Amino acid sequence: MKKNLIVGIAIALGTFSMGPVSAPASDSVTRADICEDKQAFQQFVQETAPVYATLKAKEIELNELYAYHDFEGMHEGIDVAKIIRLEAEIGSLKDKLAVSAKKYGIVLN
Repeated sequence: MKKNLIVGIAIALGTFSMGPVSAPASDSVTRADICEDKQAFQQFVQETAPVYATLKAKEIELNELYAYHDFEGMHEGIDVAKIIRLEAEIGSLKDKLAVSAKKYGIVLN
């Protein structure tokens, strides 16, 4: 389980570090759409990196719970309490990201 969490965090950090770089390069999303102030955007990224990494790790953990039970076809063994706890933690982390985004004038979708 710890190995999965470490792998999840590594993937999340890799995704997060490339997201701000690749998002402005696409035609449909520009940095101006996210935040006009480059410095504020960089501060937001630095401030929220640990929260974002934790969020992605918890989302991966939740997806693994769902995928394992769907794959095995054993719905009786689902740990509902753990799923509810993870969903609440994910919601809380998303709220933290939204508060930080608002502080820096960033619009999150």
